Amino acid sequence: MKKFNKLFRLTKTILALSLVAALSLSSTAVVNAASLGIDVSKYQGGINWGAVPSSGVTYAFIKAGSTKSGVDPAFAANVAGAQAAGIRTGVYIYSYATSVEAAVNEANLLLQWIEGYNINFPVAFDIEDKVQKGLDANTVTAMCNAFCDVIAAAGYHPIVYTGANFYRAHMTPALRYDIWIAQYGKACEIPGHSIWQSTYQGSVAGIAGNVDINYMYKDYHNMIIPVGFAQRDGFTYFYNNYRIQFGWVDFNGARYHMDAQGHMNTDWFTDESGTYYLAADGHALVGQNQVGPDRYYFDEAGRIQSGWITVADNQYFYDGNNGCRMVTGWYNDETGRHYLFPADGHLVKGSINIDNRDYLFSAEGSMLTDWQTVNGLKFYYNPADGDPETWVNGQPGTATAPENPGTAVPENPGTTAPENPGATTPNDPGTTVPENPGTTTPTTPETPPPSDTGITPIDPGQAAG
Repeated sequence: MKKFNKLFRLTKTILALSLVAALSLSSTAVVNAASLGIDVSKYQGGINWGAVPSSGVTYAFIKAGSTKSGVDPAFAANVAGAQAAGIRTGVYIYSYATSVEAAVNEANLLLQWIEGYNINFPVAFDIEDKVQKGLDANTVTAMCNAFCDVIAAAGYHPIVYTGANFYRAHMTPALRYDIWIAQYGKACEIPGHSIWQSTYQGSVAGIAGNVDINYMYKDYHNMIIPVGFAQRDGFTYFYNNYRIQFGWVDFNGARYHMDAQGHMNTDWFTDESGTYYLAADGHALVGQNQVGPDRYYFDEAGRIQSGWITVADNQYFYDGNNGCRMVTGWYNDETGRHYLFPADGHLVKGSINIDNRDYLFSAEGSMLTDWQTVNGLKFYYNPADGDPETWVNGQPGTATAPENPGTAVPENPGTTAPENPGATTPNDPGTTVPENPGTTTPTTPETPPPSDTGITPIDPGQAAG
């Protein structure tokens, strides 16, 4: 029996060596299909990271520590060495958690440990310890999701590491995150895995002794980028220093907003700072812009504005009672003052001809009525609708106002004017207003009209108050 046991042990050793050799020989075939990586801790001793890439290694998962032993003594040196060698660097914590609360605490602890390091690959939850084997699958799955939620909220890409048997016994389809499965053999039998740990007895240049060998089937190299936008699963994300960003992002002279999941917002968006319009590519509009059938004005930060806005020496009014839309056509304020905004929305000042009738607006843009002096000559503008009347020899005439009404106005036109001289205002004066109101528009306005929000459309037949 003793001799048999000795022979059995020898046979077992030969078989084990044969398996390692087979794995080593098959590594070439596997690496052609997936990226090669390793995971290390203090147990690998001092690593010559400069030599590691020569074995084809492009990434490494480095143990940060555990709640029992604290930070791994080799953690800082391994991160620095791997990154100096151009190897993408992920991290993992060995878990002893047995509840959701404990898993969340481990996630927060890991975030503290990696703060200050430029971790540029996934952050892993290593759950496989004997203290967790008695837990039910729903509890373990909830623990994994809770850990990963905390990591994802910090902008990192989380992943769950465990063995194939532990996964089968303790994970449910409710797991929402990527999986990294350890199964030693020629293949991983767990469907949907992102990384497969194929052996713990691998060998790479720069490491004395055995090391875990991993094959990656999800392209984290291109998913996790140093800076800029990345698209996947129908969403757009923004990365900075390899981490997903949330909230407002300034990039290339434009502003973007990413929601709580890191997804880029588009269309109308409101937060505590204001209302914005985010274009199809996500950037916040600034200045005067057309959105659908309407025009709006957004300040330099992209916030929508209301009231009076001056753009290139022209004034525009954006009605806060109408979604901050630009006003066009005739409008009057609560004091009865009338304003005219032609199709392009700029405030008319000075004189303007509409359907062969002349109107006069002040330097502030309000329509003038009664007797007014223009170019040294006096004109009478009907208080009912602002239309001028032609006076001949001190009496109202029957002709409509000429294009140059100043030629028919006497120096002393009299002291009275008829209350209703018979002139009418066009049914829709705003539709025929020329974009250039004439050369009499003042170039330097005085005080702009009040930016109240009580403006309503004018009835051209309504008397000015």
